[in-house]
Amino acid sequence: MNKLYQFVIELRRRRVFRVAGIYLVGAWVTLQVAALGFQSLDIPDRALVGVWIAASIGFPLALFLGWKYEFSTQGITRTRPSGEENTDDLALRKADYWILAALATVALTVGVRLAVNISETEPDPGFELGAATPYPNSIAVLPLDNLTGDPEQAYFVAGMHEALIANLARISGLKVISRTSTLQYQDSKRTAPQIGTELGVANLIEGSVIRDGDRVQVTIQLIDAATDEHIWAENYEQKLTNVLHLQNNIARAIAGQIKVQLTPYEKNSLTAEKNVDPEAYELYLKGRFHWYKFTEANLKLALEYFELAIDKDPDYALAYVGFADALATPAHVGMMPTTQVFPAASQFVQRALELDPELAEAHDLRARIHFVFDWDWDAAERGFRRSISLKPGYPDVHIVYSQLLGIVNRWDESLEEVRAGLDLDPLNPWYRYELALRLVWFDRYDEALETMNELVASQPDFYPVYGLLWWVLHEQNRDDEAISAAGEYFRLLGEVQLTSMLSSADADTSYIDLMRQVAQGLETDSVRRYVSNVDKARVWMHAEDSDRALDFLEEAVAMRESHLVYAIPDPLFRPLSQYDRYQDILRQLNLQ
Repeated sequence: MNKLYQFVIELRRRRVFRVAGIYLVGAWVTLQVAALGFQSLDIPDRALVGVWIAASIGFPLALFLGWKYEFSTQGITRTRPSGEENTDDLALRKADYWILAALATVALTVGVRLAVNISETEPDPGFELGAATPYPNSIAVLPLDNLTGDPEQAYFVAGMHEALIANLARISGLKVISRTSTLQYQDSKRTAPQIGTELGVANLIEGSVIRDGDRVQVTIQLIDAATDEHIWAENYEQKLTNVLHLQNNIARAIAGQIKVQLTPYEKNSLTAEKNVDPEAYELYLKGRFHWYKFTEANLKLALEYFELAIDKDPDYALAYVGFADALATPAHVGMMPTTQVFPAASQFVQRALELDPELAEAHDLRARIHFVFDWDWDAAERGFRRSISLKPGYPDVHIVYSQLLGIVNRWDESLEEVRAGLDLDPLNPWYRYELALRLVWFDRYDEALETMNELVASQPDFYPVYGLLWWVLHEQNRDDEAISAAGEYFRLLGEVQLTSMLSSADADTSYIDLMRQVAQGLETDSVRRYVSNVDKARVWMHAEDSDRALDFLEEAVAMRESHLVYAIPDPLFRPLSQYDRYQDILRQLNLQ
């Protein structure tokens, strides 16, 4: 016992206890600073494990140094043994230098290893599709219930649902599943844990809307997706003129309940007082309701509603974006020439930005026009990046920005952006198709086929995927399957004659001859309806007629067809790179 007591006295004399205390306080402060710093630098919390390891290794080293050496303004000296006279030489000996060098090497090794581990650890991108442990700040807003008792108010309830998602998507610290994926759960019997697992989210929002004259009441419930526990619920009621304020209040409250830190800009944008003419707002919601149906008739109807909304409230910026979108969409999907509508659409987008310079949707749409119509790549990229900064949870802009990046050969960034969009809208078939398309562009055919087969299994009537399958199967010398995919593609497009031509082809007819017949049939078909020149060129490439394909690509340049830019990275058109005519097309597209 006496020896233990003497040992404790010796520890005190050598100030080992003081060293231990100082080290523990310093380590605690370091860990707190690291936790805050890692969060601001987007380094995941799991990287803190390295800091803990370094601190744990450093503690016994600190105690050893405190026992053996004294650190003072005179430098480092060996600690005098108990009872040793002051006249003894306490200068460091050769062995001491070796000890200190070894300890320094250990400390340096631990520090370097920690830095490497942090640099090799990617920031947590949020939830992943089907992730076992979803990102905590992830949420899906399920379709709101229509409690108005009037089915005719479905457009209004759908609009409130979309607006709530849109407002939450402006919060950079929150991952919000987009409308297309959440609509899959309209009237669904799936449990909260099932939905949370399928969408990869930690939280769900359920709610309802009641419309009574000029008043709106919204009930919101926040649910823990893993446990189905109701965390929070609240009722909100406002006049229709204050509906934007109501939507902002709900978004702020949800962010607060999930403990999401808002940036100063986000706080300001979600507290800004904005009113809207009630009739203009309703007309806008009706326009968006029909726009989502995406048929030619509904797009025309949407255009009419957006125009009426602008007439009712000429300062309503979002109505101008809706009008421009409904104006340009039919041309972009191949229903009419782009030159008929894109210049006018550009003017309406510009007006929206004059009214609201921070409207993410307007920046996105203007960037798209710069991209597919003006061929102004720098302006397009600036617009996409601006839109993303204003509304990080807006999946569409990530997808289209990915297209631009792929065309200019920034492949890693392109895949990163398309996956960012898919994370925000995991059940959207267009985004799954875009991922497959990007993989085809980058010659990753096996991965692309896997994605396409999954899409065909879940969305058998989604026609674009068959057009992509058609090319990839032919590239892999699976021509019978390629012809079958082409037949399904034209069948879903309603091309009865081309479908019949492909299904009844003679077994002795070569692939090239059959494709020539299809190309000629498509040209004949274009007499009665608009067919894009890019589509014609595509089929002529299947027929291995480069001259004819170049004829139509040159015509597409003259007509500034929006789909022309997508031909550039497409492997189908690569054989054309040897022709001067194709190089001239690239120059006109500002790609050389």
